[in-house]
Amino acid sequence: MNLYSRVLVNLVGLSLIPLIILSSFFIVNEIRMTDTISTHVNETRDQIVTSSTDALNTLGMNIIRYQSHAIAREIGLFIKAHPEKTISDLKQDPEFLLLTNQTVGETGYFGFHERESLITDFHPNPKRLGETFEPLRYQLPDFYIIIKNAQRDGESGGFYDWIEPDGSIKKKYIYVSTVCCPTADNITLQVSATTYLDEFSAPATTLSNTIADQNQNLIQTLTDDISRAGNVTIIICGLTIAGVFLFGLLLGRSITAPLISLITCAQRIGSGKLDGEIPGTDRDDETGVLARTIHTMQTDLRVLYRKLADQIEELSLIQKRLMISEEHYRAIFENSAIPLILVDEDMTISLANHKFEELWGNSRDEIEGKMKWTSFVSTPEERERMLSYNEHRLDHPESVPWTYEFQMKTHDGNVKSVIISISQMPGKIQYLTSLLDITDMKRVQEEIIRKSEELSASYEELAAIEEELRHQYTELQKKDQLLKESETRYKNVVEDQTEFICRTRADGTIVFVNEALCRYFGVTSEEILGTKKHLPLADHDESELEQYGISYTQDQPMHIREYRVKLKNGEIRWNKWSNRAIYNREGIITEFQSIGRDIHERKMVEEENARALEQIEKNLAELSILNDGIRNPLTIIESLIEEEPVDTRLIVRQIGAIDDLIKTLDQRWMDSDKILTYLRKHHGYPGKKR
Repeated sequence: MNLYSRVLVNLVGLSLIPLIILSSFFIVNEIRMTDTISTHVNETRDQIVTSSTDALNTLGMNIIRYQSHAIAREIGLFIKAHPEKTISDLKQDPEFLLLTNQTVGETGYFGFHERESLITDFHPNPKRLGETFEPLRYQLPDFYIIIKNAQRDGESGGFYDWIEPDGSIKKKYIYVSTVCCPTADNITLQVSATTYLDEFSAPATTLSNTIADQNQNLIQTLTDDISRAGNVTIIICGLTIAGVFLFGLLLGRSITAPLISLITCAQRIGSGKLDGEIPGTDRDDETGVLARTIHTMQTDLRVLYRKLADQIEELSLIQKRLMISEEHYRAIFENSAIPLILVDEDMTISLANHKFEELWGNSRDEIEGKMKWTSFVSTPEERERMLSYNEHRLDHPESVPWTYEFQMKTHDGNVKSVIISISQMPGKIQYLTSLLDITDMKRVQEEIIRKSEELSASYEELAAIEEELRHQYTELQKKDQLLKESETRYKNVVEDQTEFICRTRADGTIVFVNEALCRYFGVTSEEILGTKKHLPLADHDESELEQYGISYTQDQPMHIREYRVKLKNGEIRWNKWSNRAIYNREGIITEFQSIGRDIHERKMVEEENARALEQIEKNLAELSILNDGIRNPLTIIESLIEEEPVDTRLIVRQIGAIDDLIKTLDQRWMDSDKILTYLRKHHGYPGKKR
């Protein structure tokens, strides 16, 4: 081999060695770059899918919980509006069935069962109607535990394994809520909202699969490119080192620059920023495919976020409607004509109305959430008795009274006789308590009894009018019995809470009446709701009402009046109404709320008392006349005895006895007059003064 050949071989060798080293470096760098890109894409995909799935699952559980609460409140409002309907009536009611036949998401549904017996009353699957959950104790243990927890606590939720028809097991989520009030046959319903939770995370799962497929295609494409690059390297071994280096550099930049840009975009999308542009979507190679896939992912997430925003807005509207409903019931509580308090399980008073403030004698701010009801009991003995009632009321409610009398200590230390009536709130260990102050009533009753006994003892000594006074005493006993009967009837009114409640708009349109008002006046709610009918007052009271000219102001929003009303059968009875004007923020009257009750028996007793006292006054007047009629003959007898010479000692002795009788009669008359004066002064009894 000559020098030319050796130089040529050396030059070729020197050219091949750097070229082989550079080619090997290029191939290794491409493999590492492919692994790095695959790792970054997979990590970004996992981060996006994980955060999206967690957010969607959490939102799904909240939606199911809110829908369960919302349906339970709608069912409760329907039952309150139709308290006469039993569970059988509800099964035949189209409007109620429409409320129960709603869906949860796309594949979920609502079920309704009885809280005590766990019997299913409403379910989209007819085969489940009438069945209990006991058979599922071992078949679906997680599901059964959730149902039992809701039976005990009122509401519960969680995941459980559901067996599909093909034998596979899928995760479902359920939330159970309790309807706030029972039906007419005292059945409390519970609402179960359930669905496959993966229906909310399905878009994220689909997106994950799409990215994984596109990533696999990209890796395969890069692997093929590396293989072709190695073949090209062998073919172009005769090219110069500078050309090989330049080719490798340009090739590396053309592949990694777009991918790094796409990785940056994927990280931006993972952080929640969905408004940026995706570069490279117009390319025809694998990088363009990956760019278009990421663009599709961004569009799908934007649509999904928009749907979630709409669902959140819908939940906000539901919450707003519930707040309005709560304000209406709070207005009824606040404007009640009797003192009311709401007592929690730990005996703390959580809410009190204006009438309770007046009864206690100070602001409710010092009571609500701060004081227990035991603080108002005057003696330790009564406090122990009432605590015993409270302990037994949870386990054996039928063994303790729900209405009884106790001595209440007011803010200024006074003690009042009060009748307390307790009602348990539906679905909660919370009690609505009403109180009736009977201190003045008992004081008047005791005073009347005492005075009746004194009058009876005095009048028994007057033989001439004994029968008449005994008749008066009997009449007073009847009045006392009437007062006791009236008190008993009033207790029944408090226990049953049968006050008449009516709510009207400012123009007089009736928007709400309770069942007690409809029964009393012999009408139905359908006949008067939406109308401008007024109370059927007697003719005399209508003219009196027109002359009265009631006006309402924000300083004096309430007026109390007594009217005579004419019932459907023509009977005229006395009513007492408390009318309150309700103002909006601008100070304009929007509604009137009226609460009334029948006071006819009390009025009749007052009239009977007035007539009895008038009769007593008449008897006393007759006694006065009789007294004068006896004294005049005695005066004449004395004058005759002084003129005639007769033995007058016996006559004078008899005259003295008659005079003593007259003095006794006169003293009894003065005592009776003092009693009448006392009754007029301290108890407001009518009567003529002599």
